[in-house]
Amino acid sequence: MDCREEKRRLRRALKEKLQEISPDAWREISRRICERLIISSEYLRAGGIFCFVGFGAEIDTRPFLWRAAADGKRVYVPRCRTAGEMDAVLIRGEGDLSCGMFGIPEPPPAFPAADRGVIDLAVVPCLAADEDAWRLGRGGGYYDRFLEGFSGDTVLVCPEALVLPRVPREEWDRKCGRLITEDRG
Repeated sequence: MDCREEKRRLRRALKEKLQEISPDAWREISRRICERLIISSEYLRAGGIFCFVGFGAEIDTRPFLWRAAADGKRVYVPRCRTAGEMDAVLIRGEGDLSCGMFGIPEPPPAFPAADRGVIDLAVVPCLAADEDAWRLGRGGGYYDRFLEGFSGDTVLVCPEALVLPRVPREEWDRKCGRLITEDRG
């Protein structure tokens, strides 16, 4: 089986596994991951933080985002531009988000894109991860393209139940610096 087919099959199986996690359990997993992010060395030394806004079956990062803003950090979130590409956009609070591409909360087009050089830490989502902080995303390539050439710290967040011994990878897949789950990091 080729890598792309292996990824497709794994994504289908993982989406079924995600449905087994209750909403209450998901909230607790998200809460604990956000707590671990806030005490991480990467967070403590970062001035500019790029982080996804949890949507659907992703970690709810809003408590982390608003804590970072309250701590005086510059908070950047993704805004999808075209197929497979996204910008980092500075926000000041939840009021700066609206329904964007794919229904994902993101800043409106009027907000300017930032240069990636102002970002010290990127918090990256995944569908699954392995122990070495390789990720299996949802298949759009947005984060792999964004992280190409990114020189800041990267932290991958993933529920412990979705950490696998190894995720399939291709030459364009990007490894993150560290993995944080609700139980480790």
